[in-house]
Amino acid sequence: MIKKIFSSSYSFHADRGVYRRKSAIHILPANDEDKEFKKSVRRISKSRDEEKKIRTAIEENEFISHVITDRRLEVILRTIYSQEVQAGDIIIQEGEIGSQLFISASGKFEVSTKAGYILDFDDIRVFGELALLYNEKRKATVRAVTKGRLWVLENRTFKEIVKRTEEEERMELVYFLSKVSTLNTVPTDTLNFVADLLNPRFFQTNTAIVREGDKGDAFYIIRAGAVRVETRNDGVVARLTKGQYFGELALIHEDVRKATVIVEAPGCECLILSRKHFIKHFGDVEDFRRISISTQFKELSIKNEDKYKNLNIQDFQKIKTIGAGGFGRVDLIHHKNDKNLIFALKYLKKYKCVLQEQRDHVMNEKNVQMKCYCPFIIRLYKTFKDDKYLYFLMEAQLGGDLWRLLYYKRRKPFEETEARFYVGCVVEAFQYLHERGIVYRDLKPENLLIADNGYVKLTDFGFAKIIVGKKTHSMVGTPDYMPPEIVLNKSHDRAVDCWTLGVFVFELVTLKTPFKAYSDRDTYNMILKGIDHCRFPHHLSTKCKHLIIRLCKSRSTDRLGYSKNGMMDVKNHSWFSHFDWESFRNMEMKAPYVPKFFDSLDLSNFPTYKADFENVPEEVSNWDEEF
Repeated sequence: MIKKIFSSSYSFHADRGVYRRKSAIHILPANDEDKEFKKSVRRISKSRDEEKKIRTAIEENEFISHVITDRRLEVILRTIYSQEVQAGDIIIQEGEIGSQLFISASGKFEVSTKAGYILDFDDIRVFGELALLYNEKRKATVRAVTKGRLWVLENRTFKEIVKRTEEEERMELVYFLSKVSTLNTVPTDTLNFVADLLNPRFFQTNTAIVREGDKGDAFYIIRAGAVRVETRNDGVVARLTKGQYFGELALIHEDVRKATVIVEAPGCECLILSRKHFIKHFGDVEDFRRISISTQFKELSIKNEDKYKNLNIQDFQKIKTIGAGGFGRVDLIHHKNDKNLIFALKYLKKYKCVLQEQRDHVMNEKNVQMKCYCPFIIRLYKTFKDDKYLYFLMEAQLGGDLWRLLYYKRRKPFEETEARFYVGCVVEAFQYLHERGIVYRDLKPENLLIADNGYVKLTDFGFAKIIVGKKTHSMVGTPDYMPPEIVLNKSHDRAVDCWTLGVFVFELVTLKTPFKAYSDRDTYNMILKGIDHCRFPHHLSTKCKHLIIRLCKSRSTDRLGYSKNGMMDVKNHSWFSHFDWESFRNMEMKAPYVPKFFDSLDLSNFPTYKADFENVPEEVSNWDEEF
């Protein structure tokens, strides 16, 4: 289920104007404990001709053909169900939340909006497909003009299919890897990471995958099919089939192939791991054997803020609201007995957290941000709760957010020297988070607050999550910033942040995001086509373009900042040459923009918000017991 989260700065800002703030989205993953999900993935019988028509309709849809992989498609063909419709039936209603994809099988249908008629169709086609990703409000109404029939795929069924097929594929890959003598001494969590580096490739019959005497720089696992192994002196010496492997010495050292490996009919699919890729992520094999991914992260803990430990919500007085949104508000507050003790107090309506199914995200936000002690991240000092609200007592920064500076005050892109400064702040924050196994997942100018000295700090940890060497499945983030793996409903990790960093650089220096399109669907299509299909303005330097391209690689493991060196690889990129990181970390470097304040309570960097007169109901189910 989708939830649109209007978030920026202290989670809530909503300036109006030519440029609009970007909304984040959250889609609930399939729930292992929900028996209804299990029931939803059941086999529905259909003829071969029907399966062929469904397959063709999906393959001819530009967007959905990217999302539905071969393995997913085979399950979908078994589970998609038929539905009869009568003339006049409304299949899709404009403005309603959608949760189904449809394929027309027979009949005539009309598409319209409030503005009027758009078109009609009577062919076999997919429509309502964005509902597979999230339960978005429908953009048009689709009505049956005649009696007809549809094939229907439920959003929750698709989510379960995605989860199951990905788990099955990963188990298969890890099983293959566990049989390789060079790799099988390491823990499963490390093999899971290696599985991400495997590149599938199909070879035609009689293709020589490797040749005797050639330089060996890759290792191969046979996923399907068979090969024969030949040498010049002995002819055919072996036949290898599914699950077997060859070329493993290439992972240990530069190898010269001892034999030629030729594909047998009808072809062979191999999983390939290059030595270069292996070393980039693990070092040499001896380093690899000593690695356990889950132990490579720094410890997270909550340090007691003694000076704030006795504070209560009743100790504060509101100065002004500096943020507002659907879940709650953010107030600037001061202590009643010490007006110089100023904080930002974010408070969320508990009943809406339950209604919008944000409970896990709220708990994650508290658990992650409370443990972060980084000068480039907004501090969360303490939390409170009562029967109506959850409260976050946070560090106050009155310079506004970077979005407001970029779009509201400047109204023009940053120069690269200016952008480099703000990107540096994010790199420092990401390095801190990634070293502790935290993925952030919602980078954008709206979520960076400007401090008194002009440096920016990361805020809004609603989508942040501690994963420590694992992956997560929730589809969260902001459409303009989403990487391909999230669009494709795949599990993901910190590589998401590398992608968003590239999009962030692009936005700062161009005043737009690289994949922005008329609709979310078109944006997702652009994302799946990749950064190479985006136009870069001529004024950008070659180094800046190169950095963006390296960060926005479609394959997550290829992204700059994702190797064993993490964000250090970004810091060492040529775009940052001559950038004094030590001076920067010590905040000795002058910021491009330093906010000016008339006094300690100057709130001119925040818009004015209307009062909230909602009679907020109590919520006492105790889900927030550990808040």
